[in-house]
This record gives sequence, C-alpha cells and structure tokens, in this order.
Amino acid sequence: MIITITKLDGGFMKTGMLNKAQKCCANYNVGNCLGANFSISEDGTVYTWVNPDFATKKCKVEEGCDYFENIASASLM
Repeated sequence: MIITITKLDGGFMKTGMLNKAQKCCANYNVGNCLGANFSISEDGTVYTWVNPDFATKKCKVEEGCDYFENIASASLM
C-alpha cells in the first residue's frame, strides 16, 4: 500500500488529519490529547512532561499541533 502525503503551506492538509492522528499519534486517546511531550538537551538528557494546555482536551491536530507535525507525522513519511 502506498500512502501519499500532500503538503499545503508547509503543513499537512487538514482533510483526514484526525484520522491520521488516531493512527499514528502516541498522544491520541479516544479523541483527546494525552499532552505528553519531550525534548532533548544538547548534552543528550531527555526531559518529559505533560502539557496541561493539551492534556485531556480535544485533539487539536486540525488546528495545528507541533507534536503531531514534528514527531508523529514522521511515521507517515
């Protein structure tokens, strides 16, 4: 099966975004976001946290989500 991802204005098209998040985003949970995030410092230390602005709230992938665009969508490529 071949999946074609079309980009629009540097981001993914909004059509079907919720479906894509459901399939590949680790933060997607029954329509809501878990809010988990991480960063890696220059010395290689990994920091994880839960962002209260997203946790337990409706998935915002169709409005634009940095986690989805930078982390989860890599599995679609």
